[in-house]
Amino acid sequence: MAEDRTILDAVTSDPITMGWMQGFPPPLENRALAARADHMRFPTTRFAFSNMREFVPTARVGRGAAEPTVLPLALRDDLDSVTFMPIGSTQPMRWDEAQLENFTDAIIVLHRGAVVYERYFGV
Repeated sequence: MAEDRTILDAVTSDPITMGWMQGFPPPLENRALAARADHMRFPTTRFAFSNMREFVPTARVGRGAAEPTVLPLALRDDLDSVTFMPIGSTQPMRWDEAQLENFTDAIIVLHRGAVVYERYFGV
C-alpha cells in the first residue's frame, strides 16, 4: 500500500473537510478511534481535541453556584488585517494568516472585559 504523503495545511486538515466522524455510522476510513490512538496523531488531533470525551475518561467540572457572567460584545472588524513580524521571520504576517499558519481551532480576544474578536474553525 502506497503511503499518502500529501502535506496538509490548516484548511485541508479541517475535521469537516477531512470528513472525520461524519455520517452514521461514519465510514471506516473516516473514524477516529481510541484503539488506534487517533487522538494523539495528526491530522485526527484536529477532531480529537474538541471531542476528547470520545477517547479518554473525563470529568465535568462545575462552575459553582454563581450565575455565569455574560461578556459584552465590542466586536471589531479590523483585527484580521493587523500585521506583525513572526519570531525568526523576515516577512510580516497578518493576524488572520497566523491563525491558519498555527492551525488555530478557536480564538477569542478580550479587551477591557469585552469580546472584540471571536472565531471558530473546524467545529
